[in-house]
Amino acid sequence: MSEGIVGIRRGVSAADRKDIFNAISASQWLGTWPCEVRQLLAQSAWIKRYPNDTEVHPAGTPVRELWMVMEGALELRRDAYTGARSVLSFSQPGEILGFNSQFSDAVPTYNVMTYGFTKLLHIPGSTMRDVLREQPELVWTVASYYFTRLQLRTDYIALHATAPLKERIILQLLQMARQTANMTDEIHLRLSQESLAFLLGTSRQSINRELKTLKDLGLIDYKGGKIHVPSLSTLMSLHDLSMKN
Repeated sequence: MSEGIVGIRRGVSAADRKDIFNAISASQWLGTWPCEVRQLLAQSAWIKRYPNDTEVHPAGTPVRELWMVMEGALELRRDAYTGARSVLSFSQPGEILGFNSQFSDAVPTYNVMTYGFTKLLHIPGSTMRDVLREQPELVWTVASYYFTRLQLRTDYIALHATAPLKERIILQLLQMARQTANMTDEIHLRLSQESLAFLLGTSRQSINRELKTLKDLGLIDYKGGKIHVPSLSTLMSLHDLSMKN
């Protein structure tokens, strides 16, 4: 790879630099890239810590960098002048946002907000573009990542239109779990009942009833704005079985 393709970000501590490289290496798709490329990305990146409900990026403005969630979560939402709010999605640890904006003139129509204390890894978009120009074979891994996300979103929309609320909740939890960096059978998602209601277009009371049913079955637990799934495979089996009936 060409020398000087990326500048070293100054003011980053040795501990953060190590965390940055480890986070990039744990990524579902960046982690498959050659070590030298991951090191270059890590050299240009930095970590920033945000309190709850902080605006990371406003709607209607160009995105100049990529964000990887290391801790906490990002909420993509639209806030109307009437005070109404709609939540488009939540990004959990390991997920990367902002990539598509690096290759188009489109600007997001939503605000990117933190949900709880959030630790973000920032990668300059210019660095990513330079890397892909130098090693175009890596573009396929990016395309594969986004095609997978698109398929998940397509499946979600199709089932969302007809499935009962309990199935939509399970599907939402499964989708969010698949977006994490290291998906294991036991997962913890930062997601409140109110936010889940926004995502699914229903009331908090309805969400509460269905979550209680899932909790009584031993499939989930929830407390303090977090949902704990002790066995993702069991939840997935229940979803597959209900889809066949």
